[in-house]
Amino acid sequence: MLVKRLMMEKRDVRDTSVNSLPSALRNRKFKAGDLICRADPFSHVIAAKVNDPMTPRAERQSSVLEDYCFTCQCIKCADEENEANLESSICPDCRGLVLLREKDDRQFFSCIQCKKEIHDSSYIQLVEESVLGGNKLVQAALQNASVGPKELNSFLDKTKNILSNINLTRTLVKSTLYATLSEQDRSREAYGLGEELTELFKLYYPVRYSTHGLHQWKQARLAWHLDLYSAAIKHYELAYSMMCITHGTEHSMTKMVIVDVDECKRDMQAC
Repeated sequence: MLVKRLMMEKRDVRDTSVNSLPSALRNRKFKAGDLICRADPFSHVIAAKVNDPMTPRAERQSSVLEDYCFTCQCIKCADEENEANLESSICPDCRGLVLLREKDDRQFFSCIQCKKEIHDSSYIQLVEESVLGGNKLVQAALQNASVGPKELNSFLDKTKNILSNINLTRTLVKSTLYATLSEQDRSREAYGLGEELTELFKLYYPVRYSTHGLHQWKQARLAWHLDLYSAAIKHYELAYSMMCITHGTEHSMTKMVIVDVDECKRDMQAC
């Protein structure tokens, strides 16, 4: 019955208030914090579907539509232009950003700088293979396959003239490389890459999102390990201020940040 009622009320939701939801969703009881789309966790869309902001927009919206019978229009999902930029490739002529466009049910690549449409099948195939290869590499690394910094760096080097620096796939590979370097105690390399990821994450995650605080915490620990005390304390302070919002002041992880920064300050004073 619920599914039938949802299908009858299938539509886009642009007003993200509770009253704008299909009645089958509006009348259901949800736990505090349940969301349909986690791309913007502070929007007022209420339901129970979790989607990572670093999942392509089309996949996020498809899963919500399939499970809840309407198209998510949270702030992030509604920003089509920005989402397209985050999946961009590089123009072979002017080095501008190339985006996948759709017009009259036709998809094509177009450069936002030189305005050229790209129909070269070899270019399109190269972009598609790069994205597919990067995603497979990330999945292999997550499954503890024999994928390490060498393979991840090789991918980044091979695709630097194909996929843009803000491309989702390249960012996922960099994030995987960051975790791998940290696990292998290659702190200096990890810290440098982490500073780049700090800026990239701002493009993908809303301002008030737990990833930012947790990443600053990781950067703080790496800086501390490298005896970069001033940098470590700065990262700790950023982590604490962010986690007070996303986790709360009483959360165990937030309290652990306070313990860390106190110990770091004692180490700095001892030097």
